[in-house]
Amino acid sequence: MSTRPLPKTRSWRARAARVVREDVVARDLLAPSGMLSRLPAWQLAQEPDIWRRYLALTVDGLRPEPARPLPHPPAKAVPPVRP
Repeated sequence: MSTRPLPKTRSWRARAARVVREDVVARDLLAPSGMLSRLPAWQLAQEPDIWRRYLALTVDGLRPEPARPLPHPPAKAVPPVRP
């Protein structure tokens, strides 16, 4: 994965609009999307909307202003015990 800055036109627009941090690089967008796509099936089965919390945490981490309230409470689910 690249640590290059975002493509100039996109990063310029996003930074000019002040919707992303000044230090965002390509990896900052790729890694979190990979993590969100790999949430455990058991957790999604117990809490189908938990992905919304993790997405909000990711997006808030890219914003330059203070974070907003999260749309879902912390996970209550625990991994199943395997014999």
